[in-house]
Amino acid sequence: MNEKKPIEQITAENLLDDYYKNQFTKEKKGDGTKIEDYLKGFIFTELEKPEYKDLKLENIKGIVIDFFKSNTIYKQYINFAENTEENQKDVKNGLKQLTGEVIERIETKHYQKTNAFNDLNKFIDDLDNRPKIKPIETGFKNLDEILDGGLFAGLYVIGAISSGGKTTFCLQLADQIAEKNADTDILYFSLEMSKEELLSKSISRNTYILNNYDWKNSYTTKSVMKNDFSQEQRKTVYEAMRQYANKSATHIYFNIGIGDIGIEQIKNAIKRHYAITGRNPVVIIDYLQILAPYDIKATDKQNTDKTVIELKRLSRDYNIPIIGISSFNRASYTEPVNMSCFKESGAIEYTADVLLGLQYKGMDYISEDYNRGEGKKREKRIFDLIDKNIELARTGNQIQMQMKVLKNRTGSKGDIYFNYCPMFETFIEPSTDSLPKQQNSTEKSEENNQQQKNVFINFEYGATKK
Repeated sequence: MNEKKPIEQITAENLLDDYYKNQFTKEKKGDGTKIEDYLKGFIFTELEKPEYKDLKLENIKGIVIDFFKSNTIYKQYINFAENTEENQKDVKNGLKQLTGEVIERIETKHYQKTNAFNDLNKFIDDLDNRPKIKPIETGFKNLDEILDGGLFAGLYVIGAISSGGKTTFCLQLADQIAEKNADTDILYFSLEMSKEELLSKSISRNTYILNNYDWKNSYTTKSVMKNDFSQEQRKTVYEAMRQYANKSATHIYFNIGIGDIGIEQIKNAIKRHYAITGRNPVVIIDYLQILAPYDIKATDKQNTDKTVIELKRLSRDYNIPIIGISSFNRASYTEPVNMSCFKESGAIEYTADVLLGLQYKGMDYISEDYNRGEGKKREKRIFDLIDKNIELARTGNQIQMQMKVLKNRTGSKGDIYFNYCPMFETFIEPSTDSLPKQQNSTEKSEENNQQQKNVFINFEYGATKK
């Protein structure tokens, strides 16, 4: 009788070298069980163990081969085979056939697990085991109501015309989110403004709020960035700084860049923030159209489309809200806000979960605008509205703004109204409380001239603490 071949010669790598050929049918002595049935049962018993519960198809082949590499399985076959070269060949072919059948059965089993019934079971388990999803409050009551409580994971896009309050609104949103939601951080990506400008906008807003929305003793962004305050004036500014430090600043992280921040940089910042803090942040991007191009050879539209799709992917992968600011195309400057206003991208209206548009109140069409021959009257009405609001803003007064919820994938749509004071970087929700009175141009201009003499104050963070 020929000497037995070493077990190592029947290597696992050779098991799948070519297509499966001869069926190995040698029966196990004693009980008539086929060896392949015995080993199939062994394989599937192993695969039912908890560590293989989430087995991925791409790993199946390697795992099956690992099973066949075990001395126990080799010995089972070797012991049932006679020690002839032909029988050894039959053993190898049988192992090939068996391996293929096992993989095919596993693939079938896994495919059957992809139906909705199995998804439902997993969904129910997740609901039972995970904490209740709590929305992130924005600090704007009316906005939270229409968004079913606040922000959820997803892509939000906010658009407006140039100087329409986009950055001011989103920066205020960031401050309010940090104040209203414990342990919620904000990564704010600014591609236009410096940290000093952003900080000064928040401080300016706080001086306005501290003074009950009155222009007296309130200070503009430019005045905060200058340095000529009287001792009395400094008290208001320092109090505004102290409140900003205590309420919001510790949860806001500015990322500043021009042309050098793109999707990869945003993704890496999210990953780094989570690795250090253990918290997934809210992300705000100011603004989408000037992110670094995804492909320098692509058109602006192609790059914006790709950017929006990748931001949506990030919001899903990290389960976070991402807010992107978008500019409008010039053709929309005198038209009511609608989905077609969003510049350089069709992907925005299709990919965003929530689409918000800011405009002056009064931009929507009224009944007279639809009358034949009334086009000139509408044009005059809109230009008069724009001129009026520019004057109100210049003199420190509030203007009425309308935010349209153009799309809300899982909720309702509608309109929200704000009073907006551009001079002091503040959006205010109208309420039954008395609103600040409007100031006349002469009275306000005198105060504005004084504010332009002020200079930015450098201060240590610790000095603002109570």
